[in-house]
Amino acid sequence: MPRNVLPLMLMAVVVIAAALVAALAGSQAMSSDPAQSAQPTAQQPPAEQSPRTVQRELPEGALAVEQLPPGPPLDDAEDLAARYVLVATNWTPETFRASWERQTELATDSWRSTLEDAPPSEAEIDALREEETSSSSQVLRLQRDTRVGEPGARVLVEVKETTTALGQRLEGKTVHEVTLRRADDGGWGVEGYTIVPGAGG
Repeated sequence: MPRNVLPLMLMAVVVIAAALVAALAGSQAMSSDPAQSAQPTAQQPPAEQSPRTVQRELPEGALAVEQLPPGPPLDDAEDLAARYVLVATNWTPETFRASWERQTELATDSWRSTLEDAPPSEAEIDALREEETSSSSQVLRLQRDTRVGEPGARVLVEVKETTTALGQRLEGKTVHEVTLRRADDGGWGVEGYTIVPGAGG
């Protein structure tokens, strides 16, 4: 992604809105029976849900919006991908800068540099406040691409998302692609993030 663009998170407001509109007639980017689900489906009997359901704990330094609901176990890459999407899609003018800072913390060197080159300015945050712009979401499910092996990973995260601006409220499902890379210390970092056009349900 070019570095001489408008701040990434502000552009995301426009992109998210476009993605939500496209989702009304969009195709499915995720399989109808994904390998990993963000939470148990309602059709599963309680006896099958219980052994697979775990209470997820937030790592130190995480934002409250990163809290995932109880559900099937996730590996570290899947967990980070889901939390990153929640950080990117849950903010208000008051939490906008903290969201950008947290995304930067979770990123690898290259993606971190891209984010650091586009910090939100006070004028931009004031504009969000004046237009009463905000974004909120919850994870519906996720799917890791098994074709991508270590030290990389690719995870698709589907969320139910609500975007508001200028008194308008837009709701829908969007699919977010998160690419990750394992660092030398064994931990994962996000090296790329985008919204999949027309992929909502």
